[in-house]
Amino acid sequence: MPRVLSSLLSPRLILPLAVVIGLYVRLLPNLLHPGLPAVSDAAYHVRLVEQAVRHGRLPAVDSLSNAPEGRRTARELPVGLYAIGALAHRGLSALGSKDLRWNLALLVALCGGLIALPVWLGTRAAFGNSAAASLATLCAVMIPAHLGRSYGFWLRYDALGTLLAVTHVALAMMTISSSQPRQRLALAAAAAFCLVAAVWVWRVSFIVLALELAFVVYRFATRGPEPALRDLWVAIALIGTPAFATIEYLRARGFVLSPPWLFAIGLAIALCVPRLRASRALRVGAISAVATLAVALGWSHIPAGYAGLGTLVPARLGLVRGHDPVAVLMTEVQELGGIPLWMFAGSQELFVLGAWLLAAPALFWWLAGRPRPGRWSLAPAAALLALVTAGLGAGTLLFERASVLLAPFTAMTLGGLGARLAHASVPASAPAARRGHKSPPRGRRLRRGLAVALALSAIATCAAGIDQALTSGSSVQPAQEEAIGFLRDHTPRDAVILSLWDAGYDIQARAARATAMDGLLESDENRRRIFVFDSALMAPTPEPLEALCSRYHARWFLVPPLPYIYTVAAVAGDPIAAKIERGEELRVGIDTERVLYHLMEADVPVPRFRLAFQSAGYRVYEYVPPQ
Repeated sequence: MPRVLSSLLSPRLILPLAVVIGLYVRLLPNLLHPGLPAVSDAAYHVRLVEQAVRHGRLPAVDSLSNAPEGRRTARELPVGLYAIGALAHRGLSALGSKDLRWNLALLVALCGGLIALPVWLGTRAAFGNSAAASLATLCAVMIPAHLGRSYGFWLRYDALGTLLAVTHVALAMMTISSSQPRQRLALAAAAAFCLVAAVWVWRVSFIVLALELAFVVYRFATRGPEPALRDLWVAIALIGTPAFATIEYLRARGFVLSPPWLFAIGLAIALCVPRLRASRALRVGAISAVATLAVALGWSHIPAGYAGLGTLVPARLGLVRGHDPVAVLMTEVQELGGIPLWMFAGSQELFVLGAWLLAAPALFWWLAGRPRPGRWSLAPAAALLALVTAGLGAGTLLFERASVLLAPFTAMTLGGLGARLAHASVPASAPAARRGHKSPPRGRRLRRGLAVALALSAIATCAAGIDQALTSGSSVQPAQEEAIGFLRDHTPRDAVILSLWDAGYDIQARAARATAMDGLLESDENRRRIFVFDSALMAPTPEPLEALCSRYHARWFLVPPLPYIYTVAAVAGDPIAAKIERGEELRVGIDTERVLYHLMEADVPVPRFRLAFQSAGYRVYEYVPPQ
């Protein structure tokens, strides 16, 4: 029986099977509902890939964003997805597949399925067990947190970015667990290149870099400049420094000269100093000196909070008082919402595996023979996995989006836990084992029972993933689609459209018209425009809105139904937001004296704004400037 099980869990069988399953499940919505539209973020990304295909490269200025000036996309965003998407389309077109949307769906789904490879490598490096790696691989491709952000119909950074980031960590784990110098150097270089590629595709990859930096600092301070650790971090510093300097959005912010990266470079140098092996105090002093020097040299390049997260994190922790439009705006984005700890144990993202992840430290400690504090040590690869998983778990509690990165590491951790539960005996360091006693029958039965429960939980989570795939899809509200169609068919091609930010991407993609603002909340300029626009909409008179129409050369305004007024009021800090949140009715003539309310309800005419089209709650107004 063990031989049969070993054959079934062979990587030659499991890896191709897991990739195929992952690919198929991620394409299920496309196969069940052909012609799914690209909406919101996906519409924006598809449009930019189309530009890259049409022009051979992404144009320097995107004329449909932040009109009338346009947006320099590469200075605001990582553009790797668009280059790789265009390359994949050209390759598939040469093979006969000419449909861009389908080719991009294949790319996204394949990236989601390929997550099986780094999960297998990482689990094998951390636990030294091929069966654990195979079990983790089968589970990883089906965990809803990753599956839900890598469907073929939803072109996003997540699938490709997660694949590259997890591959980087898996290669890093293999590097620090290898005893062969030449192999370490090759693995370290490969890990560094994967990190660069991940950052080129997805900014969220910097979370992994930050966690790894913390790991290197701790390991260096407590264990000294281990050769494997040195090889890994020196390769990252040597390859990352020139590569990051060529990525435009990093170069625009002076990332290479910023304190975090200068500290990373200084740490790489410190790892190469033999004298620091002798004393922990010397190493701690060296780390402190490097940090101080990095801050002093990079003070003028301290990076601003990405997408307002520097403000949102304190707001999420309850450390901000008063109205902060950045925090309010970011809170309206579902993915930037947090997950309470009590929900984490059974959340949609990890399903029942969330509870196992929370219990994993205690279970590993128990399996290790319940060692005393300070005597329980982990192998380097397992320690890195533990830190990255814990860090991403904490990040998910603050921001739901981090769960897409957490899912593969959850599979690695629980795959190793399952193998230990099924096969572990009391280690030699445990008191009973030192006395020559075997593990008691009750302990063996408990471990096996837990192993079965974990396996059933994994199966239930995979079933939840399949159910999610069968019911997922994308759609556009018919009334909004009709309004956007009116803009496409009845406005000049060079028209600039005003709308709430969350409709910007769809207007650009479906109407092929420029918008003054859109959903790129990472952009400081875009956020500034949203704040000014929302304040103008909450004004009692239309003069501020008219001024914005003139500034942006906008002649058309897409107005959504009345419920959308809450978000605008909240960002603008208008008192009616609190009343709406409490479910109170707005007082006519007092609370309703807002330009946006009048445009949404058409209860009284707003000077210079002529109603041109209406479909259900959506209205299109034409701004008629003074002669």
